[in-house]
Amino acid sequence: MKKISLLLAVSGMAMLSACAPLKLDQLPPRTPTDFLLDIKAVADENDFINLDVVGKRLRIDLVSGPEESVYASDGTTLLGYGIDVEQKGMASEYTSADFHYRIFRPKDRSFDRALVSLSVNTDVVCMTEGDLRDVFKKLNKNISPHVLLPSYSYDGQGKSDWTYFKFDSNGCLSRLGFFKNNGRK
Repeated sequence: MKKISLLLAVSGMAMLSACAPLKLDQLPPRTPTDFLLDIKAVADENDFINLDVVGKRLRIDLVSGPEESVYASDGTTLLGYGIDVEQKGMASEYTSADFHYRIFRPKDRSFDRALVSLSVNTDVVCMTEGDLRDVFKKLNKNISPHVLLPSYSYDGQGKSDWTYFKFDSNGCLSRLGFFKNNGRK
């Protein structure tokens, strides 16, 4: 009887572990189109305060830090309140290098600013300029005389909301980011 109970317990544990959800870095990589559609959904939603929604779309486990007072360089003038957001895990399509996510709420204002910056793992997924144009129909091409490769930006909900894309010399998207209310007064 003990052998049967032990067998049932072991097989039950095996079934439970087979049903356990995959960690973000264990998920299969998205196609370039699916990856960019998720980026576009985040840009169009324009709600960087809702970390659950942003994290699910980006496939990044996001954790909010504490809200902190932000002062001007004089150390006494309160400018607003900032929150640093950390990643506790991310899909294999990203590298953790240069990850940055910050939310800022200016004092006496009814809006938030956000800055998000991500590095793409081009060994896992390569998105070309053509892929970008297929998903983001209205792109601005930015050419600098000091940079060999063009970068692109996508205007979001307003003049102060945009998403940027930078490519490596291999022709793959290597960096992207979001700015929300960056120029708003």
